[in-house]
Amino acid sequence: MKISTKPTIYIIDRLNCIKSFLKPSTKEMLNQTEQEFFDWLEELSSSQEFSQNEIREILDGHYRDVGNLHRGKVKISFSDDLTADDLILEQAEYLFGNEERVAVVTSDRELAERCELEGVRVLSCKKFFNLTND
Repeated sequence: MKISTKPTIYIIDRLNCIKSFLKPSTKEMLNQTEQEFFDWLEELSSSQEFSQNEIREILDGHYRDVGNLHRGKVKISFSDDLTADDLILEQAEYLFGNEERVAVVTSDRELAERCELEGVRVLSCKKFFNLTND
């Protein structure tokens, strides 16, 4: 199975995906893994199969230097005073309510359930990775 070719906005629970799927064991590995994950998403977004899609990565907290916040069709946002989960849900509800095709990528069961209750499609981090690498 491959990822849909229909234009979709993927909202990614960045830290959740990195910790639940890639499992870095130290703070240094986490920083390196975050950068490699962003590089991979940028490469993915520039591929022919994924070119009509947009990726939004959501990070907890206020702005911090994570490099360029926009690369190709990948955009990083910070949740500021909200939790990342609340911002992800807020964006997903808004986009879905405006008839945008949206999918939340998370392995956080509580966030997934909240999104599904609003009718928003959810992909686990592992499933997203597998679908984009078929």
